[in-house]
Amino acid sequence: MKRRWLVFMPVLLMGVCAATNMTKASPIFLTLIPALGFSEYTIGWMVSGFSIMSLALAFPAGWLIRKLGVRRLLLISGCAGIIGSILGALATDASFMLFSRFIEGTSLGIVVVVGSVAVDLIMPSKIRGLAMGIWVCFFPAGVIISMLVAPTLSNTFGWASVWWFTTVLGLLATVLILVLYAEPKKQEEPAVQELSEAQHSQQRAFLQPDFLSIFFVCIAHFAWNFFWGAGFSSFYPTYLQDALLLSNTTAGLMVAVPNFIIIALSPLAGRLTDYLGSCKWLIAASLLEVIILLFIAFSGILPLAWMFILAVSLAASALPTAVFAIMPKLAKTPEATGIAMGAIVFCAHSAILIGTGIFGSLKAALGGWQETALFFLMPVVVIGFVFSLLIKEKRTKR
Repeated sequence: MKRRWLVFMPVLLMGVCAATNMTKASPIFLTLIPALGFSEYTIGWMVSGFSIMSLALAFPAGWLIRKLGVRRLLLISGCAGIIGSILGALATDASFMLFSRFIEGTSLGIVVVVGSVAVDLIMPSKIRGLAMGIWVCFFPAGVIISMLVAPTLSNTFGWASVWWFTTVLGLLATVLILVLYAEPKKQEEPAVQELSEAQHSQQRAFLQPDFLSIFFVCIAHFAWNFFWGAGFSSFYPTYLQDALLLSNTTAGLMVAVPNFIIIALSPLAGRLTDYLGSCKWLIAASLLEVIILLFIAFSGILPLAWMFILAVSLAASALPTAVFAIMPKLAKTPEATGIAMGAIVFCAHSAILIGTGIFGSLKAALGGWQETALFFLMPVVVIGFVFSLLIKEKRTKR
């Protein structure tokens, strides 16, 4: 087990590095706009490019696992992040910077899918939930690093120092993958001639992915990211400033709080799935909690806003952990797991792009934050909750 955790750590670091690359620009937008010639309308592409690349690579990354293997794809992810960061540090205009961001986005698009498969291969099923709970912390960890490091480096050494910082971080992660990553040897399988035709059929049936339940999980995950990407991460800071008259600093701090809670609670949520032998009910309970919380999230009352932020952090810790932990159980083979993880990533980024693209316009049309939450976010989350109840999951023994 010590060897397995040692192999797991560089995979986690690779994920943290990719997430840091995605979010490092957001805290210094006001510096990058005049420095590189961005406008308020084009600066958003510094982040949107990552979602587009994740969408484009979600299914190919899962398919390439069979062709290239997990280790090679992790190394490709690391190299893409390093090259993108170097080019970004050398950028002198917006066009070249956006080109570098698409290359960096390749890193995230690969590692989200391949890293999840790597964790499944490295860790035994009895602690898969715990491992996935730690793995999903890569993104909030990247957000925290960006929020704390990027402004300090930019103010002290200039904005390019942020890109050089992630270059070094990516180089470290890539070298560690090269040196440490290895998959456990597979257990010896019975000789083909010793298996009867009935046993062959039984074995094939056992390894057949449950595509219908995978589809249901994807719908539930789409609903979660539709809410989390648009209703919370993107527009909740604006709501806090607009409706509650908070400063942008205070609003940003409030929205950052769940990232600390997610890092603390996601491993516990993973351990809970191991204890229960089930992930389905954590997915359903998380979406049900969101349905209830949407009634107070945009109420215009500051104490209720804090109550919402703290409470929704529980769902933000439990649902992604349960989704990532259940997929290997439903897919049953590493190859199918790669495709299933690709579907999860595709649904997540599709939800974020659709939700963020419509939320602002719909809010302006409806004239209120609460109305937008109840008539736009709520139906999607309810649909996700209903589909989560349809997931068929074989409970694993403790």
